[in-house]
Amino acid sequence: HKSIFQILCERIKRLGHLCGRSVAGMDAHRTMQKVAMLMAQKGLAVESDKMKADGLDIKIPLYVMVNSENEMQVMQFFKEGDNFGLDDGSIMFVVQENTPLVDANGRIRLQSKSSIWRQPEGCGSVFRALARDGALADMKSRGVTSILMTSVNNLLAKVGDPLLIGIC
Repeated sequence: HKSIFQILCERIKRLGHLCGRSVAGMDAHRTMQKVAMLMAQKGLAVESDKMKADGLDIKIPLYVMVNSENEMQVMQFFKEGDNFGLDDGSIMFVVQENTPLVDANGRIRLQSKSSIWRQPEGCGSVFRALARDGALADMKSRGVTSILMTSVNNLLAKVGDPLLIGIC
């Protein structure tokens, strides 16, 4: 049985392979360089020394948002699964912040007499987490101009839909 993370990573790896293969057979090195520049503009990491006869070695980055409660378990799960086929440099974890809980009347809930009850903020904090943990800077350094954001538990999501990306 495969985990949802494994399925997601396999889809991302396969998309990188398909995009890289789509340039196989094109006219020589000059065309490969042009395609590499296009891929980089679309945010797909291309290592110029990995241009192969069967295409480019495309590395699509994966940014995984976790919370402070599951961060270590998720990172360990990826480590035990050998990143499910993705390179270490292609995966980055960002941690969402915790926010105070409030009741229906807007009063802050207490976890104990001396501490405020806090829970992960959820998807609403994704952009703040991406900025704070360096993922936006990483995207900028890779030349990423757009991203596909999806919940990991949505197996029907077309992760890296080639038509949406506009490359393959």
